[in-house]
Amino acid sequence: MKYSTLAFFVSMLSFSTLATELDLVHQCQESKTTLENVSVDVLTWKPIKPSESKFPTLNVWNLSVPIVPNKKPKVGVFNDSIFKRLALMEHETKKLQTIETNTYHSLQLKDNPLYSSLIGHNAFSALMESFSIKLSDLDCGAFRLKESEPKAFLLNSKYLALLLLKANYKTYKVTGVIEVPTGFIITSELGFEHHSMINNVSTVTNVFTNNPNDVYTFINSLNQPVEIVFKNEILNRIVSIWDNSSPKVWRELLTQLESADAPKITLDSISGVIDNLTSN
Repeated sequence: MKYSTLAFFVSMLSFSTLATELDLVHQCQESKTTLENVSVDVLTWKPIKPSESKFPTLNVWNLSVPIVPNKKPKVGVFNDSIFKRLALMEHETKKLQTIETNTYHSLQLKDNPLYSSLIGHNAFSALMESFSIKLSDLDCGAFRLKESEPKAFLLNSKYLALLLLKANYKTYKVTGVIEVPTGFIITSELGFEHHSMINNVSTVTNVFTNNPNDVYTFINSLNQPVEIVFKNEILNRIVSIWDNSSPKVWRELLTQLESADAPKITLDSISGVIDNLTSN
């Protein structure tokens, strides 16, 4: 979905360089109607509520990530070593948290020379900027001024581009977005997503929870001095070999976790990684 929007973005920008001013106005008006129908303005900045509570933190991929489900969540499932995605589940409450690094946000946008002038150099920075743009900022009339007032044309082209990008990231039942020192958090009725960027590598932590205060406890944990208080033997073992491409090492891990009575879904995931590494 996210890649399809970027692909659409390329075609839109390419079209814009050739289209007539009337075509551009019509395209803008159609886009504005679509954006209004999906309530794109819901994704705007909202304030942080104070919280005194803290979650335990996990050290993974040189990051300190708060763990929401409980103090000892089980490793329910993790994806494969290509996507670097871990998942934690508290099986009684069914709270789920996933941690993914090297995500699409850190991709450098080099496919089209208009990217840097319209939305920035990567999707992460563009998405952050888009949260400050509202639908009312977009003036479709400026597309009639492509030749006579190029600055107004480019500014509104940028607004449209950012609004379209933001619309693609609008999750179901979204309630807003909160800025934090490491990036931003998108909140919804289903939970929240914490997006951070360090050294051009982005990490997304998704938390599915029906407790709206969890996000503020999460933020409070982010703001505290790093203290790794979450320990899980299975998770630590998985993380320790995450970048290893040897099927033998993963088979040894599988044997170890079978003896530790790890969840079946975790064992199945590791078997999938072994099959993938063996075939490659």
